[in-house]
Amino acid sequence: EVLTHHDFELFKAIRPHELIEQCWSKPKSKHHASNLLAVVHQLNKVSYWIPSLVLWKSSLTERAKMLTKIISIACELRKLNNFSGVM
Repeated sequence: EVLTHHDFELFKAIRPHELIEQCWSKPKSKHHASNLLAVVHQLNKVSYWIPSLVLWKSSLTERAKMLTKIISIACELRKLNNFSGVM
């Protein structure tokens, strides 16, 4: 639930003007999309963190246990409609 709450707080801070003309992707306009970029940054952090959790484990058995735990967490995130967390 903590991850879902954090993701929601970031997501609700996005303002409509941040989505106009893809300003988040243009170096001169990035400062206009700071909230959107915070969401992207959070998604990227989680995306890199998850495989690292698995690969840090030295044995195949430990990796399988970690992957099982991650899948369980993803199922809970889905129940909370946290689709960015499930990714």
